[in-house]
Amino acid sequence: MTYVSSVSSDVIAYQPASTSGSVNFTGLGNGTDFNEIIDAQIEAESYAKTTYEAKLKETEACSTLLEELVSSMSELDDTLNEMNSMSEFLEMSIVSSEDGVTGTVTGDAQEGNHTVEVNQLAQNDIWVNTSLTYSEPTDVITSVDAVFAFECDGEEISIEVAANTTAQQLVDMINSDPVARDFVTADLLSDGNELYFRLSGSETGADHAIVLSASTTLSDYSTAEFTNVRTAQNAKLKVDGFPAGTDEWMERDSNTVDDVVLGLDLTLTDTTEGIATVTVTCDTDVTKENIESFIDEVNSLVYEIQVLTGRVVTYVEDENSGETVEAYTIDSYSLDMVYNDIKSQLSMSVVGFSGKYDSYNALSQIGLYTDTDEGSDTFGQLLIDDDELDEALDENPYAVAELLSCKNTGISDTRGVQVTSTIEGITDPGAYDFEYTIVGGEIVSATVNGESATVKGNTVTAAAGTAAAGMVLEISDMAEGNHAAELRVKEGIIPQLQTAIDKWTNAEDGTLTAVADTYDTDATKLENEIYYQEERLSKMETSLRRKYAALDSQLSYYTNLQSSITAMISQTG
Repeated sequence: MTYVSSVSSDVIAYQPASTSGSVNFTGLGNGTDFNEIIDAQIEAESYAKTTYEAKLKETEACSTLLEELVSSMSELDDTLNEMNSMSEFLEMSIVSSEDGVTGTVTGDAQEGNHTVEVNQLAQNDIWVNTSLTYSEPTDVITSVDAVFAFECDGEEISIEVAANTTAQQLVDMINSDPVARDFVTADLLSDGNELYFRLSGSETGADHAIVLSASTTLSDYSTAEFTNVRTAQNAKLKVDGFPAGTDEWMERDSNTVDDVVLGLDLTLTDTTEGIATVTVTCDTDVTKENIESFIDEVNSLVYEIQVLTGRVVTYVEDENSGETVEAYTIDSYSLDMVYNDIKSQLSMSVVGFSGKYDSYNALSQIGLYTDTDEGSDTFGQLLIDDDELDEALDENPYAVAELLSCKNTGISDTRGVQVTSTIEGITDPGAYDFEYTIVGGEIVSATVNGESATVKGNTVTAAAGTAAAGMVLEISDMAEGNHAAELRVKEGIIPQLQTAIDKWTNAEDGTLTAVADTYDTDATKLENEIYYQEERLSKMETSLRRKYAALDSQLSYYTNLQSSITAMISQTG
């Protein structure tokens, strides 16, 4: 059974002369079952209604199949969200580190070794009142109203201490103060016998030092009574030999350093005796599992479309007859477009990638290929050549991950021109020709794919409304004359497929949304036609019952008359 999505909106009117057929009745007389006669006539007149009901059933079934397809695409999109960036798809890990330093991969880290030398750790400021001790937290610290004041991060903080306040209450007042609690923590430190008041900075780093204020009026809590048991200081380190000078160090206010090695957080746990090494490597087994998961999800979608469009024949049990019949399919140009679009994305060169400059520019180069054997159970689906994929992952896992998951990455293949930024969803992936002219040391004109671009100093911005909109370039080759450069915006298969899914399923103007709307419209029309037919048949049945009731009355009269005449004849004879 095949349903064409372009069902006509013009429903042919009911024509009893061409659809009813003839019904002949003989042997009419008293006692005739007129209900059987009426039912036969109504059934003969129900041809159009039955036809509409069959079409409605098929239309609703196809609409449900479309909803299931859109739902499958949404689920695929959710899965792809977990692997649509280099850091998510490419599993990098720390395989070794040494005492004093550990590492965590957080982004697009590259394989390799990094040397780290830690001269000093970052630490917070800690002050202890060593001149005054308490036996219990409930000991009263003042008999008069007073103020305990200090500064941190440039913020002046004053805690008003009422008469008869206890040591624990002072701690609680500081820790609950809406300003103080963001900068310091107070507590009572025990040496095993006595309690000491301690004030600790909340953050590490030299800029977060605590300065006790001379405006303190709380007795025995002046600066002189406190000892700075830990001084706020920055971490000092060298990474990969930088800075080079013996007494030169990079400084950070935290022992977590996330801005020195791309995609790698370094955690400093101790000073190092010499140089520590952190080794980053790619876990190709996990990356391969990600690839296999991606292929399974895509193949599931491909198969679902093949079944829905009749490319693969499946069978279901008819809910009425119980017989095995072919499943409903949809013969739709829009669905064919979606199917062909998926196949093209999986078999063609990936958008923005170059065979000249990139290690890989098509899935076939990393061992992923489409089954073209029409007799195969996996026809049209992606298959894996494990040996080729393993070889690609061993040689260049980063290039494999980039082919699959890089997102709107701008690149220039010409020296002197750099793509500094693009805008996802605005800048179209693909190749671009860039031309610019230098006169008198200034850029006087520039175009991207022949479209005039905006020039400001040595920065060029592609024009809004063009395919390259959102692309920003920095020019360093400022030699006099005309220049040309090759630019590309690379988009991996996964983000590319996600963009396509949005195009197909968008609630406002998606390809599949339009097909689903057609089915909904057709279903509404068929429901209306069925209603009109039911109304017509109901009126017909009422009319027939009225007519046959009159006929039955007449037959009864003549039957009675016949009986009377027969009786009279019998008497005269």
